[in-house]
Amino acid sequence: MGALAGFITNLISFGTVDPIAAPYSIVSLLIGLAAGIGGFYAWQRRRLGWLALYLVVFLVASVGSTPLNIGLYQGQSGVPFGDAIYAALAKGGLPTWLAAYADEASVDLPDKLITVLVALVVYQGLPNRFRNLFTLYRRPVDDEGEQAAPLTPA
Repeated sequence: MGALAGFITNLISFGTVDPIAAPYSIVSLLIGLAAGIGGFYAWQRRRLGWLALYLVVFLVASVGSTPLNIGLYQGQSGVPFGDAIYAALAKGGLPTWLAAYADEASVDLPDKLITVLVALVVYQGLPNRFRNLFTLYRRPVDDEGEQAAPLTPA
């Protein structure tokens, strides 16, 4: 659901307020998919899971956006701080792809931290009747309280 929400939101943004959002809809789709997998494994229930979710979302966003930045904007992200890093690294002789990744990562590092923290705070603040809606998409728990092996299609 998160993957579709991110994808559709970018397409709506492209048609209304953000003319460069459409190509990045695939990145939003991948972030939503990664977050959904984290939810399946109940990462939101443990602090170590919070860190894992942040790292996965950060890596998906930065690795997914870098090729788009290279193809569309010669490696720049459009954020002044990140673009200054890109310019310094490119001028220093670093390959374009590495300078572009450093640009994107410098932007995504704080951005995805805030995004994941807000999502976790919102989830933790939901009443139990709404949180129980998410149990449909969670791995089953065995008798000892441990999560069972992942479900496999029949």
